[in-house]
Amino acid sequence: MSKTDFDEVIHRQFENSIIEYGIIKGNNIVFFVKAGANGSMRGYQDKYLKMGLNLHEKYGFTVVCSSNPFAQAESICQAIEVIEEYVQGLYQIYYFGHSNGAVMGARYAWKYPQIKRLCLVNGPLMINWHQTKEGVGSFQGECMVFIYGEDDFSVKFVGLFNLIDKKSVSAHIIPGADHHFVGMLDEFIELPEKYLVDK
Repeated sequence: MSKTDFDEVIHRQFENSIIEYGIIKGNNIVFFVKAGANGSMRGYQDKYLKMGLNLHEKYGFTVVCSSNPFAQAESICQAIEVIEEYVQGLYQIYYFGHSNGAVMGARYAWKYPQIKRLCLVNGPLMINWHQTKEGVGSFQGECMVFIYGEDDFSVKFVGLFNLIDKKSVSAHIIPGADHHFVGMLDEFIELPEKYLVDK
């Protein structure tokens, strides 16, 4: 019988907000989702939950989906603490971030060697590009994949990634997609399998 929801939901205070974490227990590869600013751990139409359930059922991954009730705060440190409560022994993280969650991953993943792969979707590039560039340049993991919908407002800046000379960094444009992948929920849900797992 397949799962239809998280195994557990926990709430943790970070600065002046409460972050929700939805957890599905699995193996020592952790699929971690950071929603966009003010996004929920489940996502619109349960897109993050569906994404996590798919990867758990196919690969046995542990899944941790995080809400993001504020913008521009670096809360990955707390997520690492939560993950370590649920995963025994050595583990690695496959990070998926959307919008502000993508920016957070690009800027700060280098601080956490457990984060091996990232799929970063429609992270705004026109705000503090130097911080994003510095974070991407410092990343030592396996891959950092940037995804932009062709109708996203940052797509015109994707060429900036050519300024970062790293084989582990790539950028892809998805035809017909906007910032939220409206009308393309299935394609959105398939992104981590295509760009994180199949690397």
